[in-house]
Amino acid sequence: MLADTPGQMIEGNWRVGLFLDDTTSEPQRAALGAVFSGAQGGPAALFAPLVGELLGVEALPIAYADDGRRHSVRIGDAVDIEVEDFAAAEEGKVMTLNGIGHPAGPTLAMGLGVRSRIQAFGLDVDNTGKNAHSAPFAWQA
Repeated sequence: MLADTPGQMIEGNWRVGLFLDDTTSEPQRAALGAVFSGAQGGPAALFAPLVGELLGVEALPIAYADDGRRHSVRIGDAVDIEVEDFAAAEEGKVMTLNGIGHPAGPTLAMGLGVRSRIQAFGLDVDNTGKNAHSAPFAWQA
């Protein structure tokens, strides 16, 4: 999900586009649409009231890689993001933000956008070299 959130995120008026893997079937696409719309409950239901405009749904090849402190995702030619988590003083750990209200969970790793380019749904964003976060998540209704 791509969200353009002008101003304070809590104020709403989000513009949202949804990416689905191009190998998903029509029933899977419908089910994922229900999840991301918040109709199935779960974390998406918490931010659904903040969405002001649906920019569209794109079915593209999605590739994700996780290599220690580096995480990357490519979505067709629309998204190319690689994040490197900041190393913490303790060997093998990363710097984190804890106890926050975020749809991915209460803990986010802090890092740097090694590559961070999005050209989709009429948006052209390049956050390369800027603040980035990562977190494992598993949503369920």
